[in-house]
Amino acid sequence: MKLNKPALLLGLAVLLSSATASAVPDTMTFSGRLSTSSGPVDGSVNVIFRIFSAATGGSPVWTETRNGVGADNGLVFVELGQITPLDEVVFDDAQVFLEIQVGTETLTPRIAINSVPYAIRAGSAGSADTLGGTIGPDDVISTVTGGAGVQVATGANSATVGLSTSGCSGGEVWKYDGSAWSCEADANTTYTGAGAIAVAGTTISLSTSGCVAGEVWKYNGSAWSCETDAGTTYTGTSPINVAGSTISLATTGCVSGDVWKYNGSAWSCDPDASAAYTGASGISVSGTTIGLSTSGCAAGEVWKYNGSAWSCEPDSTYTDAQAVAAVTAQTVTHSMSYGPANFAMAKLDGTALSCGIVNNCAIPTGTTTLLRIPLGIPAPSTLTDVTCRINDNDATTNITMTIYNSSSTIDTASTTGAPGILNLSISGLTESITSGSRGPTLTVSFASTSGQPQMYIYECWATYTTTGL
Repeated sequence: MKLNKPALLLGLAVLLSSATASAVPDTMTFSGRLSTSSGPVDGSVNVIFRIFSAATGGSPVWTETRNGVGADNGLVFVELGQITPLDEVVFDDAQVFLEIQVGTETLTPRIAINSVPYAIRAGSAGSADTLGGTIGPDDVISTVTGGAGVQVATGANSATVGLSTSGCSGGEVWKYDGSAWSCEADANTTYTGAGAIAVAGTTISLSTSGCVAGEVWKYNGSAWSCETDAGTTYTGTSPINVAGSTISLATTGCVSGDVWKYNGSAWSCDPDASAAYTGASGISVSGTTIGLSTSGCAAGEVWKYNGSAWSCEPDSTYTDAQAVAAVTAQTVTHSMSYGPANFAMAKLDGTALSCGIVNNCAIPTGTTTLLRIPLGIPAPSTLTDVTCRINDNDATTNITMTIYNSSSTIDTASTTGAPGILNLSISGLTESITSGSRGPTLTVSFASTSGQPQMYIYECWATYTTTGL
């Protein structure tokens, strides 16, 4: 940065001459020749002026941005403080420095601002700061006068205020009579004790006047007087014993283990009843311990009620409830078989076959017959497997076995073209049968594509598990 320092001094001189006017100006004229890294500035430029309290670093105490400043070969003239006023706070430090930024480039070094701009500070004297900034003739108190009871002694620039002694004698006090203050004698109120109260100076206590050792102050209904202490004596009646300040149960007439007992009219020392408890059959009582008796019992026996009495018997008989509890948690596998007596054979249209029974029944060509077996498995249980043993003498017969419940098919198994005896099975089921449900139904359907084959169903069976009985 290049600055024309004589031009800067000229600006300061203008400010100094303004300080002789009646009001201190809050602006400062700046003139100088500014040059950036690109050379002297020219034309319209944006300039930021900042004042710091240090030559480097720190934060600005004043900032003003001036856009569109005219520059002629680096020479600029700016009246600082027109946007951001310059006041005594800006120049409150011993030394401040001006920093200039042209566009985005900050020029260095900062310029020290010397004494002339501090004329701004002269507009507010240090003492005026504490009084709001100005002192007028009416703000100055030059005479202090003491009123009644108050005296004032003034010096060159001080005043001492105290209580007046004028018209007062030794020991008197200033007293207000309701309308004015005057010097009067101190009342110095004296307190006197009456009756049982003694006052000695500032000490108040019970009086000993007219009293002898052991007496107490007693009120007789109209006045206090020193009287003999009644010393009331308390006497215990049966069964209370009083010895001095100790009250306790009496031991007179009592022997060890006795208790004080009220018989309805008086207290007396009598043996403790200590009711004795005796265990009946099956119960043992020893002191304060009650338990099952072991008398007449052998190892492993239990106390059993036979309908009229308890006796120690071998542990071998279970009630129905005990038997149920013993097996409730067990899982048991069951199997149910279904023979020809369980089969219901019919066409899909519901009409019966001419043979009347399923075994050795000729199936018309193209006709599907249906074997339906309600499995009737008890609840609660889980169906796991179903198998049917069938003899098919024709390779053209299709056989399908289906397990379904009331709402949907559970699983199916089928075979085609396998003449002879076969077991057709559905396994790996987990069908839960719950209480109130109809349970699953087994169907076996036969469809012949030619001839009239003979069908034999020997047996079907289902496997299921139950928990408990």
